[in-house]
Amino acid sequence: MKNPAVCKSCGAENPLYQLTCAKCKSYLRERVVNIDLWDLLALLLHSPSEAFRLIIKAEHKNFIFFILLFTAVKFTINSAFIHLIIKKNEPVLNNFFLNALVIFGALCFIIVMFTFSLKLILKSAGWVTRFRD
Repeated sequence: MKNPAVCKSCGAENPLYQLTCAKCKSYLRERVVNIDLWDLLALLLHSPSEAFRLIIKAEHKNFIFFILLFTAVKFTINSAFIHLIIKKNEPVLNNFFLNALVIFGALCFIIVMFTFSLKLILKSAGWVTRFRD
């Protein structure tokens, strides 16, 4: 386990994301319920490792829907520009919202499958993880 959270009461090593010690049930760190998206984006630019530590410790990852939605719109716009280059005489934005919805669904599916497979791989290696991380 890399960078474990060490309990101050009993000295037991716990996973970084753990709120309480598995051995003595004392608190390992402060509780992070929600994180602010804009502060997180600024922290990602300034100190990515601290930002990812904050994401791991957060109980609610309420920003993922927002990021996936904007990513789907970005990919839809990119595909519209590629479509303009390849097929010059056809209309591009006929089904913009439908295309964005399909891309959003595909992104959600890819993330869930990647997370599930990564959890299985890490479990076979003996690492304890949470699915939502």
